[in-house]
Amino acid sequence: MLDQHGRKYAEKITSPIGIFLYKCGISADMLTVLGLFVAIATGVAVATGHHVLAGLGVLVAGIPDLLDGSIARASGKVNSRGQFLDSLFDRISDAALFTGAVWFYAHGERSQAFMAALSAIALTVSLLISYARALAAAIGFQIKGGIMERAERLIVFGVSIVFGYLWIGIWIIAVLGSITLIQRHIKVWKLATQANGLASKLADLQAKYDLFTEKRAENKAKRRSIRKQNHEQQDGSDN
Repeated sequence: MLDQHGRKYAEKITSPIGIFLYKCGISADMLTVLGLFVAIATGVAVATGHHVLAGLGVLVAGIPDLLDGSIARASGKVNSRGQFLDSLFDRISDAALFTGAVWFYAHGERSQAFMAALSAIALTVSLLISYARALAAAIGFQIKGGIMERAERLIVFGVSIVFGYLWIGIWIIAVLGSITLIQRHIKVWKLATQANGLASKLADLQAKYDLFTEKRAENKAKRRSIRKQNHEQQDGSDN
C-alpha cells in the first residue's frame, strides 16, 4: 500500500540523496549488501532479547532499501542483476528478522511455543507475498498492493518491538499478511481469467479466418478449373 501511494513522494527526498551518495563513490550494490548485514545483526538482536536495539536496526536496515534504487538511477545502471540482488537480499533480511522472533519465543526465559509457531507463520506469509508477485511477473502479470506489503511489515515489526509488544506486531503481520496474500491471488486470478478469455476469443477468430481462407482458396481453384474447361471446350469447337 505504501509502496504504491508513497513511492513518488519518497523519491522526491531520496533522489537528491542518491545522487550525492553516487558522487561519493557509493554504489547501489554496496548499499544493498550493507542493508543485508544490518538486517542479519538485527535478527540476532531480536533473538537475544535486545529489542530496543533491534527496533533501531529495523530502521537502519530500511534506509539502504530506500536509497539503493535512487543510487542506481543516479548512476544510470538500473539493471536486472541489481534488481535480482535487491529482491533476494530483501527476502533474506525478512527471514533474519522473523527467524530471530522464532528463536526469541522458543528459547527465551519462558518458552512460548505458540508465539514461535505464529512467528514462523508470519515469516512464511511474508515470503509468499513476495513469491506471489514474482510468480505473477513470470507468467506476464505485474501485481502490487495489498494492506501488508514489505514496508508495512517492517514498520509494524519495528514499532511493536521497540514498545515491547512484538507479539502484537507478529499477530498483525500474520493476519493482515494472509489477507494480502489472498488479495494478490485474487488479482492474478482475475487477470489470468481475462487473459485466457481474450486468448480463447483470438483463437476462435483465427480459426474462423483460417476456415475462410481455406474456402476462398477452394473457390479460386474451382473457378480456375471451370475456366480451364471452358477454354478447352472452346478450343475444341474452333477446331
